[in-house]
Amino acid sequence: MSRNQKVLVLMVGALLFGCGGGGSKNSEPAAPISIESTPRKADDSGWTRYRIGETITIGRVAITIREMSFPITGDPEGQIQFDIIVANKSDTKLLPFRPWSNASRLFNPSLKDEHGNTYKLFVRNLDSTDVHPGKSVIEELRFTKPVSAARTGYLTLPADGCGLESDLKIKFSLLTGKLREANIPELTKKATPEETFQAAMETSKKTHRPIVAKKGANPLVQKYAETFNKAQLLLHTFEALEENALQAAANLAKKELEQAETDHQSAKDALIMAKEKAIADATVKAKQEAAKKVPQPKEGSVDELSQARAKLAREEFRLLAAMKESIEEEYRIPQ
Repeated sequence: MSRNQKVLVLMVGALLFGCGGGGSKNSEPAAPISIESTPRKADDSGWTRYRIGETITIGRVAITIREMSFPITGDPEGQIQFDIIVANKSDTKLLPFRPWSNASRLFNPSLKDEHGNTYKLFVRNLDSTDVHPGKSVIEELRFTKPVSAARTGYLTLPADGCGLESDLKIKFSLLTGKLREANIPELTKKATPEETFQAAMETSKKTHRPIVAKKGANPLVQKYAETFNKAQLLLHTFEALEENALQAAANLAKKELEQAETDHQSAKDALIMAKEKAIADATVKAKQEAAKKVPQPKEGSVDELSQARAKLAREEFRLLAAMKESIEEEYRIPQ
């Protein structure tokens, strides 16, 4: 890698993964919200995929995480901060707002990651307020530093903060944040989409946690791991580029991501088919071997014949169970 390429990787890395931010804010009405959310359903666990900058509208309440600062510029502790806009969409009604980070609250927001880590919220003494129709307030939520291996954040905002019927549960990439145009380095502006894409890939590799097939693993398992890792790496790169408004480079990442996902699905299908065939072959083999070990009498009482068949069935089950255990180990997907 040339010196210029290394510089580009470092600058794009800072661009994608280290957003500026911080600074104190008050509860004065924010500028009109122009970003509209797209319809999106929650997953089976109740978490809704979110991208920093989107607006989630629930009844008369509109909530926008305007910016995620991680790490906060100049903060040696590496804390993470969210600037959240709460807007009143009603034409006639006041919207009571109880700050989420208020120290006197019974339930505060929570931030977790995919590894089960929970991060501490920094609480403050804040007064409740009424948001007038068409107006909005801004609140900063600051949490302790997420671990370096964390890729996905899970943020819960209690319902009673702004009159929601249920808690708002959103999940989002911890690798990206909403960029300010002024923070984009001139070098990145001049870089081609291909150069930006490659630089972003290099940055993603630094935090990528690949799954690893065991030494000597079945080639199909190795192919599964290889295609899975490539698809995951491209997915995180695509999300980082798209959420930071580097659309041309994001389009390149998306094209490669689609092919990588197709390749991974093919590898997954091949692995499943091979495993199913191995089990079918083992079933036949277990019957054959059991028949040799437990020959069936041609004559005898009903009870004797029944006992012989039961013994044969037990032997088939024992042999097949051992074979299946070996097959499961051979085709086990690495974690």
